[in-house]
Amino acid sequence: MQTYSKWAPTAFDHAGAFLEAREDWLVVPVMRTRDSGILEQSNFEAACAMVSDASIMDDELSFETHRFGHWGPGWIEVLIVRPDSAAAVAAADIGTRLEDYPVLDDDDYSERENEYAEETWTSMSVRDRVKVIQEHSRGVSIFAARHDWIPRGDCGRIFDYCRMEN
Repeated sequence: MQTYSKWAPTAFDHAGAFLEAREDWLVVPVMRTRDSGILEQSNFEAACAMVSDASIMDDELSFETHRFGHWGPGWIEVLIVRPDSAAAVAAADIGTRLEDYPVLDDDDYSERENEYAEETWTSMSVRDRVKVIQEHSRGVSIFAARHDWIPRGDCGRIFDYCRMEN
């Protein structure tokens, strides 16, 4: 993991800006921005929970979240941990897990994906729903567009369309 003094959100930003008192703390390898998608939101929340649970073993403050205004995405939120703490061990585990698989909490990610797909479907007009049914499914009646739930029976093609972030 990288210390905050060497971390910068992009190549165009200064490393270690704004937190001189925490320059030796470690940056957890997740962050979120105003424009973060479902996966980034899910991973950030899961990482916060994992680090918070581990910090119970520490005698003093061992993690913090910080949000900064940013010229690109509007704001960036990062999670930092005190070195040599139980929270730092959890953060290292997070980094290792993300190297092998991009999702920290499958259940949370799946729930967010379902919510997003349902919101997408319910926010569409019936006309748009008919187009989606015609373009992305076989065997689903266009009359299913009248319902506020995503039609099933098409091997998930309509759901897959609705869960894609644009």
